[in-house]
Amino acid sequence: MPGAAVGVEGVPATLSPRHLPDADRAAVLADLDAPAAAHEGTGTAQLPFAGVRVVDLTQILAGPTAGRLLGELGADVTKINSPQRKVGAHGFVNRGKHTVLLDVESPRGQQVLWRLLDGAGVLLQNFPRSTARRYGLSWAHVKARRPDLVYVSVSCYGLGGPWESRRGYETQAQAATGIMCRAGGGGRPRVLGPYNLLDYGTGVLAAFAAALGLYRRATTGEGAHAHTSLTQAATHHQGVHLVGADRRPAAEPSGPYALGTGPAHRFHRAGDGWLFAAGPDLPDVDFGTAPVARWVAELRAAGTAAHEVVGLADLMTDPAARARG
Repeated sequence: MPGAAVGVEGVPATLSPRHLPDADRAAVLADLDAPAAAHEGTGTAQLPFAGVRVVDLTQILAGPTAGRLLGELGADVTKINSPQRKVGAHGFVNRGKHTVLLDVESPRGQQVLWRLLDGAGVLLQNFPRSTARRYGLSWAHVKARRPDLVYVSVSCYGLGGPWESRRGYETQAQAATGIMCRAGGGGRPRVLGPYNLLDYGTGVLAAFAAALGLYRRATTGEGAHAHTSLTQAATHHQGVHLVGADRRPAAEPSGPYALGTGPAHRFHRAGDGWLFAAGPDLPDVDFGTAPVARWVAELRAAGTAAHEVVGLADLMTDPAARARG
């Protein structure tokens, strides 16, 4: 399992395993009858979001990643899963959350949800706008009842514009923002993956959006509708490529041709594997049959950044990675 993505100096991360879907139903429902004051200070001590209650209605990866990050930083997160969904919950982005199955389309489910929201500080949702309105969970609906709530929307295409109501996932956002063209090269598009760069990046931005909303509430007493999207994350990640895009080559190197941007910033093959070196100037050497570890040590000693290319299996046993959790 990945370690904590964000840390606070001097405060150790306290992570708990993922709860199976609906494992906390009895505890969640019992907590609804507790006085509101009992909800305060339920987060991990000293962490910045201690005492903040989050209701997470999001699905798949981006929104749940935001809930996971808020939870890792002390928030008390309740993950709502729909009994009708046939797609299983992704475990690692839902760890550390309380979990309950709740049909938010039904009147009884709505009653429970609004009781949860009455004791919450943040709502995370990634419904299409028309669906949120149909469920009575749009920002206008929520603001009318809880004007101090921080309402965080996660979508594919963002608010405004002709695409705002369209559904979309990692692949649609890649297609819409030039990533597939850049990843493919040679005029043939390709999915950048298999990791979901935009989903996880959007999750980080959504957690930051929630923090902005909480800051607004702390300073003004008012809630906020904070939002981000997969396409915004895509352009955020590609900022360096957007500047001067009209002067860049139509097809960038990819696959076996994408060794780097120049002789001082690229992959090199040594005797027993690969390394990546980057610096203002790379010593003129033949890497030959000497092992990677030797060249990495010598390049670092010469002031050049270098690292052996490591696979996931090796990473899982790396002492430095394990020390970070």
